[in-house]
Amino acid sequence: MGLAERLAVAPVVKPQMCAVGRLLERLPESEAVALQEAIDKVRGVDPTVRKGRSEGYTAVWLTNVLKDEGIVVSRHTVTRHVARECSCGS
Repeated sequence: MGLAERLAVAPVVKPQMCAVGRLLERLPESEAVALQEAIDKVRGVDPTVRKGRSEGYTAVWLTNVLKDEGIVVSRHTVTRHVARECSCGS
């Protein structure tokens, strides 16, 4: 392929995955499924009926569970992923 042809084609860049997205990809399937289910539980909680940041299914709870398992990820990263506001958008 010559220079003109290479310059005519824009590269396709795969979106960067956030830390939670990368974690979901590298965990064993059963653990990835469990983590996705936990994320879905956090997403499913109505924030207007939540009784505090640390009670029930919250991003804080999920972050602490991951930390207890030796997986370091910030609460902000988990919160962004749960809200679908992260770089992977999932």
